Amino acid sequence: MSIYRSEAVLTNVTNADIQVGGTVVSAHSSVVFWNTQDSGISAKIFDTFAQIRSHQDTLNTFVSAGSLIVVQDSIQLTYNQYLITFGMMCDAVDKATDLSQLLIPTRSVPKQPDGTPLVALAPRQGTAWVVGTHNFADATSWFGDSQRVVDEGLADSGDGFLFLSKQTIWIDMTSGRVHNEALWIQAQKNENPTDPHGYQPIIKSDGITLTMREPFEASGGDYEVLWELGHVHFFNSQAGKAVTASYSYPTTSAFHIRPKTPGTSVVVEDAEIDISTDLVLTDEIVYSWWYFYSPLGQWFCLGEYAYMRASQIVTEARGNYPQCETFGTTEEERAIPLPEFRRKSRGMKSARQSLPFNYTTTRTLPMGTELRIYLRHHRPFGGEHATMTIYCTELSDGSIA
Repeated sequence: MSIYRSEAVLTNVTNADIQVGGTVVSAHSSVVFWNTQDSGISAKIFDTFAQIRSHQDTLNTFVSAGSLIVVQDSIQLTYNQYLITFGMMCDAVDKATDLSQLLIPTRSVPKQPDGTPLVALAPRQGTAWVVGTHNFADATSWFGDSQRVVDEGLADSGDGFLFLSKQTIWIDMTSGRVHNEALWIQAQKNENPTDPHGYQPIIKSDGITLTMREPFEASGGDYEVLWELGHVHFFNSQAGKAVTASYSYPTTSAFHIRPKTPGTSVVVEDAEIDISTDLVLTDEIVYSWWYFYSPLGQWFCLGEYAYMRASQIVTEARGNYPQCETFGTTEEERAIPLPEFRRKSRGMKSARQSLPFNYTTTRTLPMGTELRIYLRHHRPFGGEHATMTIYCTELSDGSIA
């Protein structure tokens, strides 16, 4: 096998075998794009690209439609130009001259008489989307890869009031533990029309669905959930009754950012980390980009960056905001142990510190790609709070040019 790199498209490749995540995939009469500098998957096989040669307009269409996958920085998009660097892995018998024959010219940029680019101010395109991750110090907020349990029989602890489940942590998407939780609840319902549970618990006693007490309220309802224990506490005895629960529980710490609407892309522009002053780092933070490879039905990592120490976070930050002191709570509430405090108080137990980060290049996430932020070993941080705020813009794919 030979590896070629060029700003080019080579069509009708035959007998081209590439290795993707340990699996050899054969591509016949296809176009293969390959980034030789990537250690993970960085190839895309276009089985329907026989009609594409070096025609500029056709290529633009596929770029706009998000069919060309951003692999690391091999495709760099700006407002008026793009640079596409392709590599080709194919048999040595293939014509290397084709690479030079099919070079794709860079789109021209209007310039002033002195040769500098012509710049014009224009209204910002797209829709702003502020994404707040779940709390990496609170596993009850880790909804991203959660699993659903349906009608599990709960075990009476012996007093008829407290019932236990098989899972020790339940997902809480009822009390605002996740920023804009209504968005993620609706997303789950939209993506799973046959099972639109929205991460909500359903508790039944002898087949009758009971009502959960509203968050932070001192009265009302039939029961409350102790999310961090996987327990249900009833206000009236259910002794001798068959109590069942449907609920969601976390399996990983991964938080996913991907386009919400077909035909759109997400441009990640800026970020900050928000932490409580009592935070204890028990794991490393991983920030990674992923691509879904349809022929294999698998996700592959395109690249990642990990923060193993607090000093790495501080070094990369471009400063820090003034500390936000505790508010929204009383001294009596702040004295409550943290798990109970999270259930009973709307305020902050500890002061918060925010550190902004700067992106030297924006990251564009078309359909089929996503950003994942997770803890390497999925161990919750100690302390009250650790989230990331990602500032994004949603764009229709036709506006990315």
